[in-house]
Amino acid sequence: MSGWDRMKRRLDKACGAKNADGKLLWGGGWTLHGIRRTIATKTRELGVGSEVVEALLNHKSNKATGDVRRIYDRYENFEDKREALELWARKLTSTHGLEPAGNVVPLHSR
Repeated sequence: MSGWDRMKRRLDKACGAKNADGKLLWGGGWTLHGIRRTIATKTRELGVGSEVVEALLNHKSNKATGDVRRIYDRYENFEDKREALELWARKLTSTHGLEPAGNVVPLHSR
């Protein structure tokens, strides 16, 4: 991802992420990989199947199916991934007492 360092600094500043000394976090605290790990773990806890979580993370193969699945199975799981992310969004909004933003625009399939 191009420009991630600059974008992360802006996000840290915007959300007020600070360490124990009161300084803005940078190079510590949360990471992009940590967000991926959290979403994978929490969506599994919400009952989302492993195959859908792997699709969300864009993991294409495993030892059991290997290259066969990656090469021949072109199903993108768009509906399953959308449902999993909507479930995660509902969990976040309910946990933090938030309402979904009114400016969210649905993306149409290709």
